Amino acid sequence: MNIDREALKENLIKVSERPALYIGESRLDYLERFYYGWGHLDTEKIYPWNADFDIQRWLFINESASIAHAATINGWLLLKRCYGNRQYALNQFRRLLDEIPFSACDEYELKDTVACQIYQIYAHYHWNSGNYPVDAGIKGIIGKEEKDYESIIPLVSRMISEKYNKLWVYLHYEHYFLQVRFLYFSEESGWVDNAELIYKANYYYDLLILHGYASIIQNERHKNHIITIYSEKGKINMAEKETDDDWHSIFNADADISTCDKSPFIKTYTEWKSSIINR
Repeated sequence: MNIDREALKENLIKVSERPALYIGESRLDYLERFYYGWGHLDTEKIYPWNADFDIQRWLFINESASIAHAATINGWLLLKRCYGNRQYALNQFRRLLDEIPFSACDEYELKDTVACQIYQIYAHYHWNSGNYPVDAGIKGIIGKEEKDYESIIPLVSRMISEKYNKLWVYLHYEHYFLQVRFLYFSEESGWVDNAELIYKANYYYDLLILHGYASIIQNERHKNHIITIYSEKGKINMAEKETDDDWHSIFNADADISTCDKSPFIKTYTEWKSSIINR
């Protein structure tokens, strides 16, 4: 039986809805193994889904989470890093299945990936070499900014179409991953999370620049840390906090980093957001 684009999506939905029947437990890593098992049966009959491209792009837009520079981490691992391995991760994976069309493996090249585009910005700034083709608009933006955390505020401000009173920026650095989130307060809308702007024109392009620039000024005093930048009435403050390094468990495929409702990665941002809104 041939499994086309829609059939593959329907089958993955069925498996994720009833994991005990197909894969034994409600674990994303078990579903990943199940999916790759199909590919070993008969690759000519399975739709050649470019899962890495779709997963990484979806997480970038929805969670503003990216692979640092050009690290070779696949989309499934990024999913597990964000959401853990159990039911919460499967629920988020079903969201992905509902919200995106599947891309074929021959539709996109390496240069089209989120990680590669972010790396081009990083490389252009550090080496300013013609060997790293960068969009002219990006060259104009990063060429005008100073290399410090305060310079992230103008980049974020350009992504917001309305006037705001307060702006909080959240930078979560890890050895392989980077998450850049921001909140702003306006009289018309109240508190707005940047995840609410995903359908705004040029949002993906602007977010690429923001991630690329955050990579440029990454603080390397320790691998895992969170930077908070706060802007109000023209005054900018910054705070830094070191976080635990749990990569030893994340790289173990059998490790379960999400026995609670949310993984540490998502929980950390959720708690940060709550602390800002409830101040």
